[in-house]
Amino acid sequence: MEAADNYFVCIGAQKAGTSWLHGMLRSHPDVWVPPAKELHYFDSIHCPNRFIPNLRVKALRAAIDAVVAQKGSPSSIERLSWLSEFTYGEPQDDDWYRRIMAPGASFKAFGETTPAYSILPPKGFAHIARLAPKARLIFILRDPIDRMWSHLRFEAKRRNDPSFTTEDTAIEWSEKPTFADRTDYTRTIRHVSSAFPDDQLLILFYEDMVDAPHQFLADACEFLGVRTDVEFPKIDKVINKSPRADLPSRLKKHLIERYAPLVDEIEARLGRVPEAWRQSLLATS
Repeated sequence: MEAADNYFVCIGAQKAGTSWLHGMLRSHPDVWVPPAKELHYFDSIHCPNRFIPNLRVKALRAAIDAVVAQKGSPSSIERLSWLSEFTYGEPQDDDWYRRIMAPGASFKAFGETTPAYSILPPKGFAHIARLAPKARLIFILRDPIDRMWSHLRFEAKRRNDPSFTTEDTAIEWSEKPTFADRTDYTRTIRHVSSAFPDDQLLILFYEDMVDAPHQFLADACEFLGVRTDVEFPKIDKVINKSPRADLPSRLKKHLIERYAPLVDEIEARLGRVPEAWRQSLLATS
């Protein structure tokens, strides 16, 4: 991988359309992505999380179900073989990572999507750079207030705990690193820039994905060096959509105060932010 110039990694942000992009790239004939969306390799080393092994086992179980459902088709068996190595291959080191990414090396672009990489420290991005110095990184930004509220609602549903959307609890959790670090876009960009030149990082906006998905994909494909004239199935499908709910006024005020400076920083750095970001900063009456 050290010499590969066709490897990429989408580093987030969480709740910013990464599953959608992963699904679209999977359908591109010139792009290879692994059977499991989130590999969690670099964060397992630099941001250890006790849930990562469970995520890998869950992906393997899904593959077993697919083999049964597809009556042992070659594609399902191939997927199961890959996921077995992904889940149980030892030791899970750089050589292991090279092995699980090897099937994509012959494609014009191959890579993975793990939103948790957005919280990697500088040494995490330096690790990626050592393994793949020519890697291309994609970072999708979403209105920070909208991203945080979506994240809180998603967790409320995932944990079956509605307290995540009550004002006091939501405000408390919004300040915890589990949530706040994933919205610290300038820190992520700074950490990426410590290991990669600017032309190897593509920053996109989730709102552009929603408003103009064809152009969004064209920008991503051009960055990856693959064809932009591909017909993408299910391009209008929304993945992992959180249930709709109004943002409580006191929580909104808290998030406005918290993220108004971030919006200004991103606009100053990139030259623009979507209009939706500015609209979110309008205080409730």
